Amino acid sequence: MEAPNFLSIIKSTFYYLKYQVIILLLFLINVTAQAQIMQLEVLGGAVVSEGSTITINAGSALDFRITNIEAGNCKNLRIKDVDISNTTDFDINPNNPKKTLKPAGCPGNKKFLDFEIVNISPACATASTLVTVEIKNQSDFTFTLEVTSSPEIFVLGGNPWADIYHNSTITSDANGTYFGEVDEGQVITRTYLLANTGSCYLDITALSSSNPDFAVTSPYAIPYNNLLPTDYIVIDVTFTAPVAGTGTQTATISIDNTGNTTFNFDVSAEMFNENIPGPGGITADFRLWLKTSRGVTKIKFLFGEILEQIQKMLNNQQL
Repeated sequence: MEAPNFLSIIKSTFYYLKYQVIILLLFLINVTAQAQIMQLEVLGGAVVSEGSTITINAGSALDFRITNIEAGNCKNLRIKDVDISNTTDFDINPNNPKKTLKPAGCPGNKKFLDFEIVNISPACATASTLVTVEIKNQSDFTFTLEVTSSPEIFVLGGNPWADIYHNSTITSDANGTYFGEVDEGQVITRTYLLANTGSCYLDITALSSSNPDFAVTSPYAIPYNNLLPTDYIVIDVTFTAPVAGTGTQTATISIDNTGNTTFNFDVSAEMFNENIPGPGGITADFRLWLKTSRGVTKIKFLFGEILEQIQKMLNNQQL
């Protein structure tokens, strides 16, 4: 039996592997030439780059859009799934988003895939999640979403509701901070809405007024803890007009909370002292004097008009 020609076998194997490598390279070149380009962006915002971290400090959700931006062909970009690593603090909507996408200039209606990631934790803290976009025949695309949650107090008053700003000292009937002209002993109550417009629990820890004539209360037990985002409670400010009060009565209402520590706004009412004597000391009721004075002035005015008409008639007769 003839001994095998090892050199011939090595050569044959080398040429076989060489052709296999060439075929593989040609395949890879073809695949690369046909590869689609995925773009991920914050909906209405910036493009997200691979491995980046996106941080939001307001709100609890962010919307994203995936598109196929390949300009050289009309092949499909297949998004197999979008996953989040932290399912305790975050949720994704829709669940397991996937779609086959065409470039914008190509036939077909499937041009984008939208999804939303929501921070579902009510805790006031910083939470993050790794987001992974799975793409057919391509490496996964990953980025990190980080959310810093905080509460925010928002105050409304009036009818219809109008904004009241922190540390506002100018009162207005529009937002219910101006109580109008009030007689002594009269009691007027205004209701205000305290809302949480932040992204985690808000605690209302105390209510106070700088003027005891403006008493601040609430039908809810205060402290009121764990007020959810978008939820609200109401408080009442009751003004009891003091006896012999006069001029502008003012108070600063303070709401201690975990949003901005203390939210302050002013309320006011106008009073007139009715018990001072009128001119000459004729009456002890100043308001009554004002009314009677207006009456006397009106009578004098009418009597003067009558005398003027009589005088004109006499002048005409003499002519």
